[in-house]
Amino acid sequence: MRQEKQYLQDAIVQPIEKHSAFVIMNYARVPANTVNQFRRNIASLGGTVKMTRKRILMKAFQTAGIEFSLDQFPGHVGVVFSGTDPIEGVK
Repeated sequence: MRQEKQYLQDAIVQPIEKHSAFVIMNYARVPANTVNQFRRNIASLGGTVKMTRKRILMKAFQTAGIEFSLDQFPGHVGVVFSGTDPIEGVK
């Protein structure tokens, strides 16, 4: 794996190990301003939002020991990592 791809994978694996919960989201056709506001809201709760390619996300899941298939998620996906309260992040 190229160093850049490994770096992208590590940027997903580290929050998986750090946070107690995460949610996978589809962000196709969402305006950039809305995504930025969403990121700020999640950051205020102590969480983070990562957008990445599906292949990198799948390899990160495999590295973290998570079995999951992204075949059911068409389009662009992102991962929302919970902050101090996972339920509040989902709301």
